Amino acid sequence: MTQFEIKDGVAIIPEGMTEIPFHAFINCEDLTTVVIPDSVTCIVNGAFFGCSSLTEIVIPSSVTSIGSAAFYGCSSLTEIVIPNSVTQIGYDAFSHCSSLKNIVIPNSVTSIGEGAFSRCYSLKNVVIPNGVTSIGDKAFCCSSSMRRLVIRNIRKLVTENETTTVKNASSLTSVTLPESLTELGKDVFLGCEKLETIYVPTTKADFYREHLPETLHDKIVEFELPNGD
Repeated sequence: MTQFEIKDGVAIIPEGMTEIPFHAFINCEDLTTVVIPDSVTCIVNGAFFGCSSLTEIVIPSSVTSIGSAAFYGCSSLTEIVIPNSVTQIGYDAFSHCSSLKNIVIPNSVTSIGEGAFSRCYSLKNVVIPNGVTSIGDKAFCCSSSMRRLVIRNIRKLVTENETTTVKNASSLTSVTLPESLTELGKDVFLGCEKLETIYVPTTKADFYREHLPETLHDKIVEFELPNGD
């Protein structure tokens, strides 16, 4: 049971709170709407874990961190706007949000944790902005409706175990990769059977041809970076 009041499906979160605590609303199946007061700076691990009826949440610009599994299994959530104050998205933060179609990741985010958007089966388009420098293992694994992925500025798409960020994104057709990448896993697009186009900067084309499997070489399309990038 939650320590907070829920009235007509709406969570009553007192003004002055600085965090939504661990498992605050875990498995609250009658919770549909959350408005977080602007005193809150952190949504702690598992805060809304398993809230399967949650359809609307407003996150204020005071929040800087979304903890691990914070919204895990919120299967009715279709859209969420992350404010331009959040710097970290924890592992499994939105995993199994199976109805999530739209997610806006702001430039303030620097790291996306392992499995953060895994098994978001309805997610279609993802742009990872310049601010993100770290993406965890399987961050978008099994997001089977995702068609387009744009990565602006990271150095590494590989881990010690050679796991992959977008494994089994079976509807993925287009990927744009950055000039900044220095490490690329050999199976980074494993199970992405519909992948048609891999956009890479001309200045980095030789790197990608060296590190991607030969079976993907005919999908590489070079583009010129704008002056100053």
